[in-house]
Amino acid sequence: MRLSVLLENTAARENLLCAHGLSVFIETARHKILFDCGPDDAFLRNARVLGADIMRADFCVLSHAHYDHTGGVSAFLEVNRTAAVYARKEAMGDFFSLNHGPAPSYIGLDAALKNNRRFILLDEPLFRLYEGVTLFQGPQAAARPLPSNAALLEKQDGQLRPDRFLHEQNLLIEEDGKIYLFCACAHAGIDAITEQAVRVAGRHPDHVIGGFHLSGKAMETSEGDHITDEIADRLHAAGVHCHTCHCTGEKAAARLREKLQDRFHLLKTGDIVTF
Repeated sequence: MRLSVLLENTAARENLLCAHGLSVFIETARHKILFDCGPDDAFLRNARVLGADIMRADFCVLSHAHYDHTGGVSAFLEVNRTAAVYARKEAMGDFFSLNHGPAPSYIGLDAALKNNRRFILLDEPLFRLYEGVTLFQGPQAAARPLPSNAALLEKQDGQLRPDRFLHEQNLLIEEDGKIYLFCACAHAGIDAITEQAVRVAGRHPDHVIGGFHLSGKAMETSEGDHITDEIADRLHAAGVHCHTCHCTGEKAAARLREKLQDRFHLLKTGDIVTF
């Protein structure tokens, strides 16, 4: 398996664009998968530099509805004219953030995309896409409330309420005896999602790839350190390799590295990993 980080918050090389968001190109023995599209078309420009042929992607998976993962979907649909886009049916909802100013700002999918015929909206909590490729909804009840989620809202019955993250899904790939778990923001808690993957696959994944959502103003507290340490302990006990980026944050990443040591890997835009 080959993994190309097309877009992340930081760049490994000066000739690559970076932005708050995530887009990853996954090449397995059977499939080429685009996992998220970042906030705009920057992932496409980076893909050309890195030699990742987005036109050959067999399908796209949207991890959840937030703009920093879905803003580039229109650009992807223009470049790749055949691939289906898999999202949760809940991703068609209206989502807002309090992080961008005094009033809630819309951070959901472009309304023009909500009736796109290439979108396949999943209703089942577990969907076997192909042999060895599974999409599953995050746990309905997170292991603990993450303070970094506090500013994220969804519209329910005409009212803005805390986001339940029912629009979040995760990608599980099994290949050559290894299990790879791809998450994007892990709003439900990366340790809870990893345990959900155990229920799906029958054992812990060997590699966990994505953002862990441990950054944000609310996380710069001792409570945040406690949460990060608890998550690190659970991941260490599970024996997984963590390849993290995007919304994990520098402070949390340092604490995770201290606990996981050589099983901790920090990804940047432009990184290419072969497993």
